[in-house]
Amino acid sequence: HGFTEKFFGDIGFSYEHNDYPTAITVAGKTDKREDNFFSGGIGASYELSEWFIFSLKYDYRVRTSNFSIYDFENNRISASLTGHF
Repeated sequence: HGFTEKFFGDIGFSYEHNDYPTAITVAGKTDKREDNFFSGGIGASYELSEWFIFSLKYDYRVRTSNFSIYDFENNRISASLTGHF
């Protein structure tokens, strides 16, 4: 989405489900593993010149599993300077 001629942003969300075909045993529990991934992010970019764009982005990702040892939560902030010609 463009806020101005040089400043624009984006937002996104995704979901993914994974079923694993083989049963595993972890901490005395045997089952087929199932994971759910949720992720979302927001970003903004500014066109510094005809040649360069500066971007700043935040991403969040979480995985939940029927085996809690595989659960995780992740936060990431990134900045980039892109040149094109």
